Amino acid sequence: YGNKDGETTFYTYSTSGSPLTCSQMEASGFHESDGTYGVKLFYESRGYTVSECYSQRTDVAGGFDFQDYKAEIDAGYPVMFHVYGHTMVGVGYDDAAVGDTMYIHDTWDHSSHSMPWGGSYAGMDMYAVSIIHPDRQAIMPGIYNDDDPSIEYIGNWQTGTGAAYY
Repeated sequence: YGNKDGETTFYTYSTSGSPLTCSQMEASGFHESDGTYGVKLFYESRGYTVSECYSQRTDVAGGFDFQDYKAEIDAGYPVMFHVYGHTMVGVGYDDAAVGDTMYIHDTWDHSSHSMPWGGSYAGMDMYAVSIIHPDRQAIMPGIYNDDDPSIEYIGNWQTGTGAAYY
């Protein structure tokens, strides 16, 4: 698809703040080379139904904003977001801090980080998000489910201490 090894392409409208849905990607024929659509396919390959799938600019009028981000996090969905040259996942926020702060996980390490909404990370400016909502009710046969006593989990669940956000 013209990407270097390790790269992924994420399509958005270039100047519009409107969401570019996965259905629109399919209709336009570039869904096969889009990272958002690829994550949708991953969820579906694991038995989930995807109820919402789109990418949207954050750096244009009418685009995805911090209130939208907070609503996703509060609903229990992580937000995949894009800076020029990298993609990460937003997992929390602090709107009481100076500026609106996102808590993020980065693939470069195993630590949690923060950055200002709409700002930059490691010198790379934020420009878009990808939103994918898998159906939370979908459970594949043989996958552990706390609500199904016929499936036994053998292992050792551990909780961490000092968690401030998820």
